[in-house]
Amino acid sequence: MTQSLTSQMIDGVFPTKAVEVGKLSEICSQSSDNRLTADAYYLAAKWHDKQAAMCRAVAEDEPRIEAAIREKARAAATHHGASAAGLRLAATQILRTAAP
Repeated sequence: MTQSLTSQMIDGVFPTKAVEVGKLSEICSQSSDNRLTADAYYLAAKWHDKQAAMCRAVAEDEPRIEAAIREKARAAATHHGASAAGLRLAATQILRTAAP
């Protein structure tokens, strides 16, 4: 049985995104170029912002989506928002330490 897109979003099942995130992580760990690493972190933060916005939309869709799913979406939105903030902070710190 195939999961609906909403179910995939809520449960965090993004197989293709997981592969992309894995590749991004590998690039960051192998790179000695701080700008490239920071840009990768900013890109990942942008992805998390997009996921947080989608989760918030699901969390606020009261008439069509049941309470349990809306609650999971609300928690996922918080998670993605926090992940984006942490990634931006890490990228900024990388750039600060690399600055002359």
